[in-house]
Amino acid sequence: MSTTVSSTAAERPIKASERIGKEETENTTPATSEVTAVETFTLGPPLPPVLDLGDQRPFVKKWRIRILSTILRYTIDFLSLPLYLWPVGNRLRTTIKTETTGRCRLCIYYPKPNKTESKLSTPRGVLVHLHGGGWSADGLSSTLSTAKIPLIAPIDPKKIALSGASAGSNLAASVTLLSLTRPLPNNAKITALGLLYPSLNFTVPYRDKLARVDPTRVLPPWMSKLWLKAYLPPPRDIKDPYISPALAPQEYLKQFPPTLILTAEYDYLAYEAEEWVILLQQAGVPVDHKRFAKVGHAFDGMPTLGWKQRKLNEQARKEAWGMMVKEFQIGLTDVRE
Repeated sequence: MSTTVSSTAAERPIKASERIGKEETENTTPATSEVTAVETFTLGPPLPPVLDLGDQRPFVKKWRIRILSTILRYTIDFLSLPLYLWPVGNRLRTTIKTETTGRCRLCIYYPKPNKTESKLSTPRGVLVHLHGGGWSADGLSSTLSTAKIPLIAPIDPKKIALSGASAGSNLAASVTLLSLTRPLPNNAKITALGLLYPSLNFTVPYRDKLARVDPTRVLPPWMSKLWLKAYLPPPRDIKDPYISPALAPQEYLKQFPPTLILTAEYDYLAYEAEEWVILLQQAGVPVDHKRFAKVGHAFDGMPTLGWKQRKLNEQARKEAWGMMVKEFQIGLTDVRE
């Protein structure tokens, strides 16, 4: 799929007073001019090696977590089935087999032909979106189809915009970090990064995260704890920057692409994401940020019963993905349409 984005840099760090609490005003990091210069950085100390570690928990505990996470995964799959089966004209569904992690389901969205086809001759890169689901639920979202990006042009596979939601944002940030020391095939580069309500720092205790927000507006604690246990069995180290990207050294952050980070007022993950915005700014990365008021985690896809909250979520979803589209314009095309 091809899309577009403006690459912008923040003028100032986010102040503490601008964080949660502004319900009636938008909290947006101002942006300045486009970044044109390319600077070469020398990496600092090497990151920890990437290890494929087994689950070393006791047998009973390991299988209890597997069974519970499987039940939760299939429950989410069932609830999202209408979205998955809903006919989308520009979507292909397929499954690939990986060497070590099993099957991976893909939804491939391709540009729709339209009246501007003859004008869009500039090669465009590819947008890869990693869905959320607590690293356990493998449900497929219709998020990208609702983004409505009616563009068509030659594809440039060497330009990749990487986006993610929740757990997918954690993986997107980790993959970007990993690509600095493990180059992508065919000299491809991650040219833009977009993160929705990301989880970036596992070293902050859950109780401390929860203390920052209204606990009645977040995911049930048992669900959050189950996902963390399923994703991080021992002996994995939560201080590993590939697990907690917020802990990546500045020398590596300096090489990150232009980044957009979107957070939610009722989400306890908002603080660690906004602290990372400041770290990226200090590293000189062009970064945009916005906190959406009166919505919570997964506001762009989480079902809700209240009509008023559904309306707020829908407004935030449209604006969030509109910002994503703009953010990827420069990163994938090098031109502004």
